[in-house]
Amino acid sequence: MLADMDSIADGTADPWAPQRLLAGMLRHPFLQSSRYSDAGPPPDARRLQAPAEGIAEGWISLSEGIPGDRGGFVYSAGSRAGFTGYEPETAAWIADLTTSASRSLEGVEARQRDGIAAAVAISLHPDVFITSRPHLLACRDRIRGVTICDVGESLALLGLYLRAQGDFRYWFDPDGGLTPAMSRSSFYWVGVRELVPQAWRWVTGCAQAGKARADDSLLDVALSVLERLVQVLKCRDAMHRHLNQPVRDVRGDDAIEAFEAALTLLLAAADASAATTHRVLQISGEEKYASWQAKQWRDRVKRVSPALAAVTTDGTAHNDALLVLRHLRNSLHADAMLGGGLQRPGRSPIALMSLPRNRQTEIVDAIERMGGREQWSVQPYRGTELRVDPGTVLELLLPRIILLLNDVMRETPLDSLPEVSITPADSLPPASADGIFDEFSAPQRACIRALLGL
Repeated sequence: MLADMDSIADGTADPWAPQRLLAGMLRHPFLQSSRYSDAGPPPDARRLQAPAEGIAEGWISLSEGIPGDRGGFVYSAGSRAGFTGYEPETAAWIADLTTSASRSLEGVEARQRDGIAAAVAISLHPDVFITSRPHLLACRDRIRGVTICDVGESLALLGLYLRAQGDFRYWFDPDGGLTPAMSRSSFYWVGVRELVPQAWRWVTGCAQAGKARADDSLLDVALSVLERLVQVLKCRDAMHRHLNQPVRDVRGDDAIEAFEAALTLLLAAADASAATTHRVLQISGEEKYASWQAKQWRDRVKRVSPALAAVTTDGTAHNDALLVLRHLRNSLHADAMLGGGLQRPGRSPIALMSLPRNRQTEIVDAIERMGGREQWSVQPYRGTELRVDPGTVLELLLPRIILLLNDVMRETPLDSLPEVSITPADSLPPASADGIFDEFSAPQRACIRALLGL
């Protein structure tokens, strides 16, 4: 990796800031990185010994190249060092790039510095170039030969990589002194509680009812929503691991398998929330028909709680998200979502997945209402067939379903149950949790969320 240290400099008073977390992760023994700054290495940077005597360890040094060598620079990754160069023409071309987003972002000199930084990254071929330079981020789709990520994207990518190695540490001090860890299950559980804050109220109300009734069945189905989301996050990790392999099956069969498992569990979470609501509101009819996609059942909910029924009514964004989720998941009962590779000039091929033919029009119509085909990676394939990137679809669909579940939990009138009395504190994480080691503390939850990239 190549880290633009001007972008992750510790200029914040927040001791748990994402920039500090990323700076600490760069020290991880599994990660090999070099640091870059427009001003070069800091004066107090550690220097290598012979035969690379005097070179700043772990830094790119433009000023230490061979005198008169245009574009030359010295680089060091750990204790290794070498000399190479960037293409000045490439740096100039990148500096001159303009897009509607970048046209007025920076002055000429700043863009020239950005061009040099990107050209250096291209010459080194890192897996990732970490930067927050607005010009490079705005133009990155046009810059070939390097993957450019901002701080948030880099934390998500490195977090995925370390979880794949079985490393579930959630904080890395920049000085290497503090690296608390937790179990795999706890990591995802805390992540879900952060993503679904309304669950504090939801679980408390169901627990109170269960305790008064000496019957935990309501609590069990309520907790099932969260347990299913934990499993969704695990499947999401598996999908992204397959999609980010250096050499992978271009058809994406393993990624699609994980994607379909995530869809099944995500729909199960939505159904469990409907079953919980069915019991809380004491809706007539069998519970097996409780579903946010079922209009007749929603009509019964509406008679008891109009605000809750309105969450997923026809024409809402939540209803569109459920439609896409339901039709993609229900392809398990019909034509399989087949994988196929797409070759891209100057880039690695990507795996695309077919949409269910019998529901393609409905899915695409809903996608158009939720940002459009380009945002959702909808691509023409053969004839009238359309395909999508499963990674993109899940990354867009998951937050929408999580938001839906939060809204359902917020609007469910749990306090209508005679056994339930919910206070404002019941809607918050434990008040005693305030340190990085405390389960569900704000810094712990924020770090895990950053590493999940959600």
